[in-house]
Amino acid sequence: MPDASTFVTSITYSSVSGSSRNLLYIEPRLALEKLSKGEIDAIVAVEGKPLQWLSQVRDPNLHLVPVGYEKPLQQEISAVHAFIATIPT
Repeated sequence: MPDASTFVTSITYSSVSGSSRNLLYIEPRLALEKLSKGEIDAIVAVEGKPLQWLSQVRDPNLHLVPVGYEKPLQQEISAVHAFIATIPT
């Protein structure tokens, strides 16, 4: 699965926060285009720094929004990652 850490974290965050979202996997460049056009509401990315595609954002209407990482989310993500580590590759 492409970019599994982002996908798993997105699903987990939606579950823990009690929100229901339609999650899609879209390549970052295309996702930025869709976000600028209002075709999607947000982009979730679990990435390291520096993030090249993010540095190319020039739309003043797009903003980074901090996402809380409180104890319930930490515990849930830790459990998911522990499970994934048991899957043979």
